[in-house]
Amino acid sequence: MIVRREILNCSLAIAILIHLTGLAIAQATSEDEILSDRIEQLEGDVSGLQIEIGSVRNRLSEYKEEGSVAFIAAVVCALWAKNSGRNAWLWFFMGAFFWPVTVLVMLYKNGEDFEQKATT
Repeated sequence: MIVRREILNCSLAIAILIHLTGLAIAQATSEDEILSDRIEQLEGDVSGLQIEIGSVRNRLSEYKEEGSVAFIAAVVCALWAKNSGRNAWLWFFMGAFFWPVTVLVMLYKNGEDFEQKATT
C-alpha cells in the first residue's frame, strides 16, 4: 500500500512537472513571438527614421546654399553702405534677411549716387 501511494505520488509529481514544462514552453514560445513582432516593428521604425534623416539632410544642404547667398549679399550691402556713408549694420541685416529686395534697393541708391556725383 505504501509503495502504491509512493508510485501515485511520483506519477502525480511527474504529471505536474510535465504540465508545468508544457506551460513554460508555451509561454516561452509566446514571448518569442511577441519579441519577434516587436523587432519587426522596431526595424520598420528605424527604416522610417533613416528616410526622414535623408530628407532633413537634403533640406539642410538647400538652406546652406541659401544662407551662403544671403550672407554674401549682406556683406556686399554692408561694404557698399560703409563706402557710401550709410549705416553698414542696418544694410548688413537688411541684406541678410531681405537680400533680393535689399540688393535691388542698393543698386537703385547706387545709381542715384552716381547721378548726383555726375551733376555736381
